[in-house]
Amino acid sequence: MEVYDRNRKEIISNILEFRGYIFCQVCDTSSSFKFHCHHIMFRSEKSKHPMLHHKRNLIIVCEKCHSIFHRVKEEARKDLVIERNLIELFK
Repeated sequence: MEVYDRNRKEIISNILEFRGYIFCQVCDTSSSFKFHCHHIMFRSEKSKHPMLHHKRNLIIVCEKCHSIFHRVKEEARKDLVIERNLIELFK
């Protein structure tokens, strides 16, 4: 989890530097009080994969979007998998 924590902190730091506040990278809201760092390729799918905690596989989301990701897994992440070239990362 050391890599996960380091990458999560770096992503949040980059967001703060870019915008000055935390926001959901899916719906762009900043009104949530709680944000989560979500694995696009889920831990349950790739638990031992060496690239699981790679920054391309992590995204900061609000509680609402995080819930959606877990309810409709494939549909919710389809565009992100393509956009971030995660097929290549996880081959």
